[in-house]
Amino acid sequence: MNLERGQSLVTWRERDSNRQAKSLAYRNLPHRCRSGAMPDLSLYEPTFPSLLPPHKDGAINLYVNSEVQHHAHFNRQRRVVFINGITNRPKDHMDSCLALSMLQFCPVIGVYNATGSNGKGSMLLNTLVDVGECITGKFKSYDQFRLLPQQQRAGFVTELLEANPAALSLFRLIRHKKYDIHAHSQGNYITSNTLRAIRALDGSAALDGRVVYTYGSPCGGWPSGIRLINMEFCWDPIPNLFQITSIQGVLRSFSGSITKVGNGVSHSFLEYMKHNPMFVLKRFEQGDPLGCVKSLEARGVALWAAQQGNNFRRVFAVFQLVEQFHRVNVANVCHHYMNGYGTNLNFQLNRSPEGQALRQFLKKHANAYKQKEFGLVA
Repeated sequence: MNLERGQSLVTWRERDSNRQAKSLAYRNLPHRCRSGAMPDLSLYEPTFPSLLPPHKDGAINLYVNSEVQHHAHFNRQRRVVFINGITNRPKDHMDSCLALSMLQFCPVIGVYNATGSNGKGSMLLNTLVDVGECITGKFKSYDQFRLLPQQQRAGFVTELLEANPAALSLFRLIRHKKYDIHAHSQGNYITSNTLRAIRALDGSAALDGRVVYTYGSPCGGWPSGIRLINMEFCWDPIPNLFQITSIQGVLRSFSGSITKVGNGVSHSFLEYMKHNPMFVLKRFEQGDPLGCVKSLEARGVALWAAQQGNNFRRVFAVFQLVEQFHRVNVANVCHHYMNGYGTNLNFQLNRSPEGQALRQFLKKHANAYKQKEFGLVA
């Protein structure tokens, strides 16, 4: 036993005892940290993939699509978070996570929202307390709230979120780690509320760089500082109902911040996954107020594709739509994409069937100079 100078054996034992007590308390923590202090993130982030649906409201599981987990380009280090809407059975949640894992080519951390899963839930999250309103109502402003000690603030926010187990689980999972979040339907209310709680505790800088992908969202209020990518089907009843029944919804519908795709009357997350390539393409189309498309932002599509890394299956699906609807732009998209990816492109393309298909596509549309520069001639 090595003791520092001036440190008695009693002091060392007291510190060691306190350390062990805290560790044991965190391990046995059921759902709430009574002191208000946040436990270690590793207690909430799952390590091993689950083969079963979630077992309770607010359960956190890691899901990996078995079809792509052994793929050469599957990114095992990356994680994204998914939270479902209401009236989702545990199996529905798991199927959505597996579909997202297929699309993103990485493991998905699923936070299960069991609201209405027994068929008795309403269309609103009655158990979700508005953190922002509660804080400003009790403390007048965020500035006064931040004058409180950290543990007291964390305890207050935790008690507010406890009414909805999924909100509390999401809060503990993402507070200290900036995952990309994919929220479907009323899961957007939970995500928005959770981000407000994080801002109240840690300041607006804690939201910088966070990205939220929304699918069929009825939520109009989001804290500033995050990047929102909104996707809706034109005839999705949930966001359409919100847009015609609230001022926020009307303003959002005319803001141009929503990417819309026609797909009949649908709200299913699995349908959103099937049409994801079209949503990506629509995000970079430029048109007049009547919806007539004028042009495609070729650099934007290429930059997005380069940011996908080795997820060539997803890139190829979008490029095929570019060829179908914007043939005049396809060569520019290919050239910008090749420049953005880098000289290692040909090597990576040859490692998988999807990459080889994309290689043939690039070879078909890129000019001879680019083909030679990136080794696509052979």
